[in-house]
Amino acid sequence: MSSASLETPLVNQPIDPPRRPDTKFLLGDYSIYFADEANYFLDTGKVGPMVRFRLAHLDHLLVTDAEFAKEILQTRNKNYLKEPRLMKIIESGAAQTLFSSDGDEWIWRRRLMQPAFHKKQIAAFCDAILNETEKMVDSWNAGESHDMDEAMKMVTMMIIGRTMFNVDMDGDSADLHWAYRTLSETLISRITSPIQTPAWMPTKANRDFQECQEIITTTLSSIMNERRHATEPQNDLLEMLLTMVDVEDGFTQEQMIFEMSSIVFAGHETTAATLAWILYVLTEHPDVEAKLLEEIDTVIGDRRPTMDDLEKLPYLNMVINETLRMYPPARATTRQAIEADELGGYKVRAGEAVFINIEGIQKDERYWDNPLQFDPERWTAERSANRHKWAFLPFLDGPRKCIGEPLSRTEMQLILVTMLKRFRFVLPAGAKVEKKVGFVLQPSGLEMILEPR
Repeated sequence: MSSASLETPLVNQPIDPPRRPDTKFLLGDYSIYFADEANYFLDTGKVGPMVRFRLAHLDHLLVTDAEFAKEILQTRNKNYLKEPRLMKIIESGAAQTLFSSDGDEWIWRRRLMQPAFHKKQIAAFCDAILNETEKMVDSWNAGESHDMDEAMKMVTMMIIGRTMFNVDMDGDSADLHWAYRTLSETLISRITSPIQTPAWMPTKANRDFQECQEIITTTLSSIMNERRHATEPQNDLLEMLLTMVDVEDGFTQEQMIFEMSSIVFAGHETTAATLAWILYVLTEHPDVEAKLLEEIDTVIGDRRPTMDDLEKLPYLNMVINETLRMYPPARATTRQAIEADELGGYKVRAGEAVFINIEGIQKDERYWDNPLQFDPERWTAERSANRHKWAFLPFLDGPRKCIGEPLSRTEMQLILVTMLKRFRFVLPAGAKVEKKVGFVLQPSGLEMILEPR
């Protein structure tokens, strides 16, 4: 699909955004979306900076423009709130969380949780991150093969347990892993379906979803109740949350469980997906792998990495950034226009759902040279100097920028250094790795052979 039309309209009156030329009369883009779900947003964004698309009877806007993203997420953010249909599906009858709330409800939650993600607190988490990673790496043997997408999800879940709640989730990790994986698949299915199956219908999907919620609720309730009887202060996020349970205008116990669940869900899947993609791109780019291993060997050697080491690993951070650009965990984020608006000559209707095409912006040739090429060197200070700040949005930006970005970045750096000091990760000949669309963008078919270093 040509990108020649990526110019905003030069007219005095705002115009309606264009549609894809291959959209269908009855179902809109529904069949097109499911024919190539992994690339639909990327391809549709090439039609123009703002495109109208329809999945059956649901009409939406897709924004593939860094300046428009800035207007929506920052400049005019009070007019673009969380999209209620999506939030209703995500909450699925549960309480609001930091992720799904808006306005004053969001502000007090954000202020409550912010201290758990300050730099000093993250530094205190380093030992826990390293301990869990070393436990995983010590269990591996040269010549074995492992599904690295699954391995990364397991270790990041263990780390969330240690850092946020100061508990060992080893005994619960398998059940929780299944529950969150099934939850992710169910939610993405409900989001993309124009017709919702009532929750009371005894379908397999509904039964599995109910079982997921029961596993998550039981596990997290046990963690919370055990902490209530602790005699020593823990100084972690769970302790901060517990101070808000049952106080006036604070959390109920049920709200507390759902807030914890959203932290586990978002905090391990996104980081795990990026780690898995990094292992994949290193096998595809041996020159990048060689340069990264040389940096790690020079700076770290045989010793355990520390927080202070991380600023001495600039190439590692470039590799992480470039992977986040090529494979953003969230391909898009949605908002709803409260009042009618105009962006760059295009009209936005009141009540309209607006999708910000994160992957499309991050692969747009207006902002990136050779955007489909994996090139960590594009993150040098010189090449980044004149780039539009809003052309890179894996953690969003503006007031709703991801609270967990500093922890996620530190976690990825420490995990990668620990693994790459010990092993190289090799794909078997003929292996086919593809993008798998779930709640996050993740690789499928990432069974890798461990080679000793």
